[in-house]
Formats: sequence, C-alpha cells, structure tokens
Amino acid sequence: AGLWLVSAMSEEHVWMMLKLGELAALKAITPAGFDFRVALHPQDQVTPLQLVVCAMVGVHTADERAAMMEVAQWLLQRGADPLALAPDKCEFEVDFTICDKDSSGICVGCAEHSAISLTVAVKAAMKEKDDEKNDHTGDEEWEFSWVADIGHLTHLNNLFCASVSARRIDVDICVIEVWEQARAAGNKDIHLVCADEQRVGAHAVVLCAASPVVAAMLQHSMREEQERTIQVADTPAEAGSLFLDLLYAGVTEAAPTHGIAIAALNLAHRWQCHGVTAMLERALCKLLNDDTFEEIAETAAEKEGDLQDGLRVLSSACVRYAPLSDHIRRKLRRGEFSQRVQQLCDPKKAAVAAKSAGSKRRRSF
Repeated sequence: AGLWLVSAMSEEHVWMMLKLGELAALKAITPAGFDFRVALHPQDQVTPLQLVVCAMVGVHTADERAAMMEVAQWLLQRGADPLALAPDKCEFEVDFTICDKDSSGICVGCAEHSAISLTVAVKAAMKEKDDEKNDHTGDEEWEFSWVADIGHLTHLNNLFCASVSARRIDVDICVIEVWEQARAAGNKDIHLVCADEQRVGAHAVVLCAASPVVAAMLQHSMREEQERTIQVADTPAEAGSLFLDLLYAGVTEAAPTHGIAIAALNLAHRWQCHGVTAMLERALCKLLNDDTFEEIAETAAEKEGDLQDGLRVLSSACVRYAPLSDHIRRKLRRGEFSQRVQQLCDPKKAAVAAKSAGSKRRRSF
C-alpha cells in the first residue's frame, strides 16, 4: 500500500511539474517506469505534449516560454508522441482570454486531438478572434491581439513536426521500382526455409546489409554458408515474403492479415531490421480492433522490456486503444489477458512494478 501511495503521489507531481515548466524538478521526480509515450493525465485525459500546448498559451514571459520549449524537447526525447490522441471522453479544453476580456476568449476541446492538431486548432481560434476585431474598431473591449501567441505556438508546433518528420523521408518512385525489380530478380543466392519447408529467395548481400544477425550467421555458421539457406520454421512463407518486400522496397502489394504481419514483425525484430520492424508496427496499429487486440498487444508486451528494441509505437497504440473499447475494458477488469498484457495496458501497475524491481539493496565498493 505504501509503495502504491508513493507511486501515485509521484505521478501527480510529474504532471504538476510538467504544467509549471519545471524541467529540473520533472527530471528529478519522474519515477522509474513512467512512460511518456502512453501517459494520459489521470483526471483531464490529455497527453503530456497537449498539456505543454495549454501551458504555452498561459505563459507571459520569454523565460517561461523558453522553459516550456525545453520541457517539450525533453518529453520528445523521452518518447512522448506528438501524434498521440486524447480519447473522445476527454473533456479538457484550452480556454483562455487576454486581460480578462471576454471578447478575446478562445475555447478548444482536446478530445480526439493530437498535440500537433490541437496546436493548429488553437492557432485557428486565435486568428479567428483577431479577424473579428475588424468589425469592432474603436471598441476598447476588442483591443487585444493573439499575434504573439500564434507565433509562439508555431515555434512549438515546428518542434513537434520536426520530431515526426525526422523519422521518415520521401523517396522518388523510381528508386522503389528499382528495388522491386531487384526483389523479383531470378539471381537469388540464399533462401529462407519457412514453415512447411516453403522457400522464399533473397540476395545475401541485401540481407547482410540490413541485418547484423544474418551477417553474423552467414559469417560464422558453416551450415548456412554451405547450404545457402536460413531456417525460419516459425515464419509462414507469406510472412517471409512480406518481410522481404518491405526490406527491399519499403512497400508491398500484399494485404496481410494481422497474423501474417505479426509473424513478419517477429522475424524483423529477431534479425534487428529496425526499419522493417517500424513499418510493420505502423501496419499493425491500423489493424487494431476488438478481435485482433489480444494477439497484437501480446506481441507488443512480449518485447516491452527490451529498452533498445521495444515496440514503442505498437505498445502506445494498444494502451490508447484499450480504454476506448468497452469489450477490452471489461476483459482487462476481469483479468482475462496475460499478465504482461494486463500490465502493458495499466501504466500505473507498470510504474509500481518497475519501482519495485529497482528497489533492490546494493552495495558499492
């Protein structure tokens, strides 16, 4: 009980320090296991970065704005997602006036907004109010301006968007077509031996360039080197083909089921092909529904403890989906999922478990 109380108090203080822009205190008191990727304010149901947006509107000095920008940067480094949505049950609103003038008031709900879309919506509301002033020239009640605040929010949103844009770049279609042709070429020199002994061909040089695991395997294993085969008996041939499509060209003509996507993801993760893993995470996020949730969440939870290669995007999607589904919420309350899925979908329990795991007594010499 004592551990739970400390954890709950620590989380409450995290949100308080975040709202105040107290970065040093935020770093000091954030408990082990607090996951900014999936965190929602316990009462207001907003994401950490949405709270920063709200706080940015409320600050008055350059020092306060600089402090909030530093908080935003730190949150992004800790994995906070500017595309994460507040649930539709969120009732929190960005509600401000200038100098208590009702005519200047803006009010934007956070529900189903991300930090990026919320910032755009708040800026639009500010601009609309500034435009209304043209009809009230000379009226003291309408002597205000949101221009400076719009500029500050633009600066903040540029930071959010840069963190998203840094993950992906545009590629000319001709590059994709070249790699699709390479994938289809007949001069393959190695084969994946998939489930039911079905074989899927590839080029060793491509596999080795993409996967340090395969490179080491072919360098040190006499069997793979001599037979020019790699055994992946737990991977259906369809999943092996999907994996190679994405590895070569980043696109596929297939429309995989969630089961095939999971099998391909497991192979990509095992072989440390991080780009393919990320693509399959995004694909599985789109396949989340009540029927697929358990298998997808199990996959995410299984790798959650891997700090280097955990499925952060997929884990976040599962955690956000769970409270939005009555069916999943009921199953979670009844404890019908595996222990690791239950823990994945309950960040408070995860924080307590992490704190407990980190409380061992140690001596230094």
